[in-house]
Amino acid sequence: MTDFMHYILCICFAFMGSIEIYGQEVVMSQPVSVSLEVDYKLIGQYGDNTYLYRQTDHSVLIQCFNRKLESEWTREIDLRKQKLLPVKVIGGSYGFSVFYYQYKKGYTNVLIHKFNTLAELKETVVVAKFKGCHQISSDDIVSSSNRTKCLISKKGARRELAMAFVDLNKLDKSIQVIYTFSDLNLNKDYRQLLVNNEGVGFLVCAHHGRLKRIDGSYLKCIALKADHSVEPFKIRTAPGMRFQKMKFTFDEANQALTGAGVYSLKANTADGVFYCRVNFLDKPVFSQIPFEESFVRKVTGRLKKQSINAYGLEARDVILRKDGGILLVLEQNISYGSLVESSEYNSTHPNTKKEDFLSENVLLVSMHPTGLLHWNKVLHKKQSSFNDNGRFTSFFLLKGNRNLKFIYNDGAQPFSEILEYTVSAHGNVERNLLPAENRIIQPELKRGIQTSANELIAVSSRNQKLRLLKIRYD
Repeated sequence: MTDFMHYILCICFAFMGSIEIYGQEVVMSQPVSVSLEVDYKLIGQYGDNTYLYRQTDHSVLIQCFNRKLESEWTREIDLRKQKLLPVKVIGGSYGFSVFYYQYKKGYTNVLIHKFNTLAELKETVVVAKFKGCHQISSDDIVSSSNRTKCLISKKGARRELAMAFVDLNKLDKSIQVIYTFSDLNLNKDYRQLLVNNEGVGFLVCAHHGRLKRIDGSYLKCIALKADHSVEPFKIRTAPGMRFQKMKFTFDEANQALTGAGVYSLKANTADGVFYCRVNFLDKPVFSQIPFEESFVRKVTGRLKKQSINAYGLEARDVILRKDGGILLVLEQNISYGSLVESSEYNSTHPNTKKEDFLSENVLLVSMHPTGLLHWNKVLHKKQSSFNDNGRFTSFFLLKGNRNLKFIYNDGAQPFSEILEYTVSAHGNVERNLLPAENRIIQPELKRGIQTSANELIAVSSRNQKLRLLKIRYD
């Protein structure tokens, strides 16, 4: 991409606009009032329609936008009669499902409203019942890559995990299972739960031994099936190694559980990355790749040798390669919170929480299926915001057919620009200014959705007004 793309556009959008410049098309919707909403989320694109999920204190609204992002209609579901608490929305080829939970007769019921591609409510089914009163969060519900299978989990005692296997095409066929693990403490060792397209669940745990113990640490990958069968694989590591943030996914093409993450040899330091690949048939592949000194200097920005701080380093994504290798995406995110006491004697809010959010560099590590390093890169950025839960920080990853695009706001202010890093399969990086006028709106890019290989849609909310922004690459 050439230098003329770095000029700032002089064309301003009014309440709705569309413009095509230098091979990119940008479309913006009219503002929608969200004064009563407590949450909103893009569901997906079905044909020419894009569905937006909006949640208030007592109802759920499904709003439809056409291809030009013009609002077509809005449907409301009242939740007060059944006392439903919304949790999550999962969109698939069949349509989409809205998950709720409710307390009833000493049990916590999980329900699903299933909609077709026309956003018509087709059925409501109770898919799980957990004894006692539990709060269900979005992290307790995971779905497969094709969005047809999902797992609903709830940790009981230290060694118990209650799960419901749900087929989103056959909601009445859900199965509940309680697993007990004698050698794990789920409160400490639990890392991630995921499910593949066949409905098999996978539990990833990391155990840290004492620094001077011979047994050291180990990574445990467990296959969980609805018939109560369990297939564990334990991978021992060197003494003193501690696992930090990690991310796993299931490679459907090669039928293997694949993941990577950060490890440390000293307290609060990130000393390298690890690669793990388990197919539950052959010997697992596990490797450790220490950070090179030149790579550490690019991250820290200092000439003197200094370790990377593990605090705030998040494993954002694991991108599968066709040969079984992966690209690990890490990001530095830190939040600082404090309580400010009110100076008024009779104040109804004596303490006010203030929080700063700092989102910095993106670290990319490409690894071969053998666990050897292919290449690593640092995408430099620095974003900060205050008391907004970091809505305008971080990035959106657009996965194209030939490259990856990391799109992010240069700042949290309304007049900040939108930038992008384009990364090829061989690690070549280009940084460009996105040709879009963003003085009127600023997208929450990390909450956007990818609708095709060259298109994304994001939301933006300011002053109780919400807009949709579509960016399409030719």
